[in-house]
Amino acid sequence: MDADWPLIAVRFALYVTLSALFGLSVFSIYALKARERTDALALRPWLVGTGLLSLLLSGIALVLLAATMAGAPASPSDWGAIGMLLTESGTGSAWGARMVALIVAVIVAIVAAGPTASLGLVTLAAGIALVTLAWTGHARDG
Repeated sequence: MDADWPLIAVRFALYVTLSALFGLSVFSIYALKARERTDALALRPWLVGTGLLSLLLSGIALVLLAATMAGAPASPSDWGAIGMLLTESGTGSAWGARMVALIVAVIVAIVAAGPTASLGLVTLAAGIALVTLAWTGHARDG
């Protein structure tokens, strides 16, 4: 059995949650009429939930990736490897951008004042977060 399966599983779950966050928000904008978008705020628990889960999975994926790169077990965390990964690699830049985008998406989904503008900002932030996965794909670190 491959020792990288936890990282693969977490990364797959991250793809699912980020795709759901983006898909729900973009559906609310393009499939619903303007007067129906107020009802789209009923999706708020799903938007917040997938955003928070994506934040958690991103953190776990970072720890697992640092452990895999260092050839060490994920617990206890190798903070030196995590720090190096965050500050000296494209993966760290993508992770930081993803975290900022997810925090924005979650906060906007929580405080959503006007449905169209709020959903637009959640969609933009979720799209940025989703795109960061391509930035950290296979052989793209550097």
